[in-house]
Amino acid sequence: MSFEITGITSYLQEFSRQMIIRGLSRETQKMYTSCINRLFKYFKRDLSALTAKDLQHYQVHLARRRRLSASSINTYVSAFRFFFSHVITSDFNTREIPFSKSPERVPVVFDRLTAKRLYDLAGSARDRALFLLMYGSGLRVSEVCSLRISDIDSSLMRIKVFGKGSKGRYVILSQAGLLALRAYWRSCKVKPVTWLFYGDSVDKALSRQVVYKVVRDLGRCAGLGFEISPHTLRHSFASQLLSDGVDLRKIQLLLGHAVLESTSVYLQVSGEQLRAVVSPAEHF
Repeated sequence: MSFEITGITSYLQEFSRQMIIRGLSRETQKMYTSCINRLFKYFKRDLSALTAKDLQHYQVHLARRRRLSASSINTYVSAFRFFFSHVITSDFNTREIPFSKSPERVPVVFDRLTAKRLYDLAGSARDRALFLLMYGSGLRVSEVCSLRISDIDSSLMRIKVFGKGSKGRYVILSQAGLLALRAYWRSCKVKPVTWLFYGDSVDKALSRQVVYKVVRDLGRCAGLGFEISPHTLRHSFASQLLSDGVDLRKIQLLLGHAVLESTSVYLQVSGEQLRAVVSPAEHF
């Protein structure tokens, strides 16, 4: 199919250019490109000929046939809206491609004692350092994997992080986290050069899949009875800060949330904060 060789390639080249211009992260670029590739393979025709109804039909396919979650489908929707706004000038309003409503979920968290148990089960200095940066500093898995040596500021006990959309922020570095990082550094037979945590070679950053496996295996080894992920550590960091009385706005800044609503979900999981509120009826 001649169009498959030339048409989709030229579209993807322009798609990549537009994403770079607008500062989308590498991970977002990969996800969006994958979404557009799958869309083309599904319809097998020039994407400029697609209508809003075609895309809605594909959303139904994603939900019913592929059984994707609402959040996964919304990644496709975001990719489609970007593509049909900046690469192909469509005859329809991209808002006709609706987002799926995600069910509200209360994050799974664990307490300090469980966190210490998980930490003690970590089998290497690297894994202990990874754990403390996610649980002790609230880093996303993508953020911890992309840390550079120069991002660690031990004099001010902070870490420079570039999160979603390459937005920069500083997060706290605990004393325990610093000690774990120094132990990790001493344990490295081959010292990191650029990436703090490297993969198969020092010039390649550690993959997210490796970190997911490390955390998942810790949870299973601890016999928690439920699956945990790197995001569980981040959730627990935020919930514990809230329980300790840290202002929600400060937690928002530490987590790198664009809007306070994203952080307010932790109000649902912090039981200590709820118990600390005294009802006006208690004074009757």
